[in-house]
Amino acid sequence: MAKVALLIGITTYTHKKLSPLPCAANDIEAMFRVLQDPAIGGFDEVKRLLNPDLKEIQVEINTLFAGRAREDLALFFFSGHGLRDENGMFYFSNQSTDSEQIEPTATSARNVHDMMSKSRCHQVVILDCCFSGAFSNGLTAKSGRGKAVLSASGATRYAFEQQGSELSVYTRYIVEGMETGVADENGDGLISTDELHRYAQKKVQEVSPVMSPNFFAVEEGHRIHIAKAPTNDPKLQYRKEAEKYAEQGEFSSIGNRILAELREASGLTSDEAQAIEAEVLKPYQEYKKKLQQYKQALVEALNAQKHLSGESYKELKRYQEVLGLRDEDTSSIERNFLLSIPGFTNTTKFSRKLLLNSIAGISLLISTGIGISGSLDIYKKTATKPIEILIQEKRYKECLVTLNQSFSLRFIALDSKQICSKGLISQAEEIFEINNSFDEAMRLLNLIPKDVLSYQVEEARRNIIDLKHYREARKSESECDWFSVKENIQRMKIRSKEMQVLLDKAIRKINTGEALLQKNNCPSRAIIQN
Repeated sequence: MAKVALLIGITTYTHKKLSPLPCAANDIEAMFRVLQDPAIGGFDEVKRLLNPDLKEIQVEINTLFAGRAREDLALFFFSGHGLRDENGMFYFSNQSTDSEQIEPTATSARNVHDMMSKSRCHQVVILDCCFSGAFSNGLTAKSGRGKAVLSASGATRYAFEQQGSELSVYTRYIVEGMETGVADENGDGLISTDELHRYAQKKVQEVSPVMSPNFFAVEEGHRIHIAKAPTNDPKLQYRKEAEKYAEQGEFSSIGNRILAELREASGLTSDEAQAIEAEVLKPYQEYKKKLQQYKQALVEALNAQKHLSGESYKELKRYQEVLGLRDEDTSSIERNFLLSIPGFTNTTKFSRKLLLNSIAGISLLISTGIGISGSLDIYKKTATKPIEILIQEKRYKECLVTLNQSFSLRFIALDSKQICSKGLISQAEEIFEINNSFDEAMRLLNLIPKDVLSYQVEEARRNIIDLKHYREARKSESECDWFSVKENIQRMKIRSKEMQVLLDKAIRKINTGEALLQKNNCPSRAIIQN
């Protein structure tokens, strides 16, 4: 069995719209270190390519997979810009890739899929680039053994470099999982692709929650072993235990007691144990540092301008993206800002966009010389007036669209969303009841935010679906189609006694063969056909 790997890193680009990625060079060096190490990866051949051109990339990828035996393992690693065309097709960039002419200047996922499909060996692809989850679209087994794809992000997501770090975020934890052996979940001394993915995913989302690492496997791809791990290493065992008790950047009091006992039993020194604990807690500490950086940026923007302009809002959003933070991560900072203003309480509900714009609106009013209390009253009346009109006119769909999408709306309380949502539920039920318009009813229910009246929405959806199946069952009964009668009634979540009797009747007719006879000789079907 031969183990071969190809590592490609793209750090510089001639096209101005593609920014440099200096970490890519370090990424392939770190991967080279762990893969060629006999005690870890044990690969027979590991080839590094830094900033290759389009032709070289395609030739080397083909060489990696071509002519391999069934028991061989071929691993392809890429760190650089991942791109998608207007159809969502994924491409690997190179130094000369033009982001406005992607297809002729980059390597398509489809091209790589074709190369992989002609190979009989085990195949692993690790991608540290934007949109890397899209690479797996259309990838099948076809021939050969298992395939596994570990990607830094989803099909529509970005991947990020870690500020102040030598490695990209994803590669950092892929390497760490193998190098320390901590990715070996079951302690069998081998690190499989799915184990490595789960470890990297957990650590990446601790430090950069907006990233969503993906895993895709066909055949036995999830069981492919990439690296070895020590089985009786006290440092590794202590680290695995520390990972269990780490939560939000610290260990619980009981967790500290457990670790103290384990430290003494394992024979580790205090310095060794503290170094391991610090490494375990480091991702969350970095996350908290990012939150503090965002908070400082918000305060500086408000101090400098007294109110947030539209441009400042966009800059804050971009800074949030660069830090790898989600809306839900930064909204607590913005909420705390508003809670410092009299009149806002913990029971006040905000969407992410409206929360940040509420700060802008109130700050602007205060900057004109109106007091905080007066600014708050003016702000609430102005912001809620359009919603009140929509509710009075029973234009619930427009009401929710405005609440969910409008940048001009500065603030709205949760009760207005609930009123609009209840109205929309009633309208959806009425549309289906009277007009039998199932698609329109479902579309109205889908407009309701998931965090508002979720139980009532689900109940309305279930009732409409049941009514749809009820009507179709009755129609099928009139056409003597007992097979459809059975299928529709069985799909109903809640069945009346009448429906249960009809279901039993259908099953009986199907089992005795009477259903086929009646279907072929049904008077109503003959009338319809004639």
